[in-house]
Amino acid sequence: MEKVKKRRRLRALHRLLEWRLEGRRWPVTSHAIRDLLNVLVKRVNEASGPYQMFGELADVVLLRE
Repeated sequence: MEKVKKRRRLRALHRLLEWRLEGRRWPVTSHAIRDLLNVLVKRVNEASGPYQMFGELADVVLLRE
């Protein structure tokens, strides 16, 4: 389990440095509000990262008017 956490932390650090040094954006997806529940349920069911790194890794949902 610790090996998985290190790999995910390294990936996050890599993306953070790419953003700070090269201006590369983090991966983003956009969805209609009507599809949000289905997208979140699919993410919870399929994503291993937030499950394996509970309390350390999370997804962010931004809502626009």
